[in-house]
Amino acid sequence: WAGPADAEQVLLHTEIMREHLLVEPAGTGWRLSGLFDFEPAMRGARDYEFASIGLFVSGGDARALRCILRAYGYAEAALDHALQNRLMAMALLHRYSKLPWYLQRLPLPGAQRLEQLAAHWWKLGSDDNPSKRRQT
Repeated sequence: WAGPADAEQVLLHTEIMREHLLVEPAGTGWRLSGLFDFEPAMRGARDYEFASIGLFVSGGDARALRCILRAYGYAEAALDHALQNRLMAMALLHRYSKLPWYLQRLPLPGAQRLEQLAAHWWKLGSDDNPSKRRQT
């Protein structure tokens, strides 16, 4: 599940959560206007940042997470099960990781394997992509 050992090092916030995002009214909706709480910031592989985004921002919403990842620059082909598993690994290795808290926040009754949780928390497979679903 590890990412490439030579992954580019980027500046990471490491704790992007809804509670750390600022928004402002824009037209008939809202626009992201800021981010705060940089206390745990560090350099590292970019996948590390998206562990918290899947758990605390998109909250299992595949469409929202795909939109965030695509806007960041992930290629469509990179949104796969391998990425789900890397993000799960990053969440488990996160400096503030608390698996019981994650399970309370986004429960998956009956899950017995980490891969099941990864697929639930970071819905990225083609079956989760509305544009790739077969029309009936």
